[in-house]
Amino acid sequence: MEIEVFLLLILIGFIGFLINRNNLLILVIYLEFFVLGVFIGFNFYYLIGAIREMLVVFYLLIGVIEGVLGLSLLVIIIRNVGKDFIVIKYLI
Repeated sequence: MEIEVFLLLILIGFIGFLINRNNLLILVIYLEFFVLGVFIGFNFYYLIGAIREMLVVFYLLIGVIEGVLGLSLLVIIIRNVGKDFIVIKYLI
């Protein structure tokens, strides 16, 4: 049961991140889906004894930092440009 949940979250986050490249807020949300799926996977492997708890806590810390940076960049873009609808296709 848990394996399907975290694989589904990772898949939703990855596919959504690749498909939608116009709205920055939606990109950050899909990236958070990906991070949440990996975190649930780490918790599953922690429960069966495959990894240590410090790796799970470290990944959670990195996920929180990534979310804060994404939202702060979104606020900066909205304050400077006035909208979060940007064309990222030409930047990649």
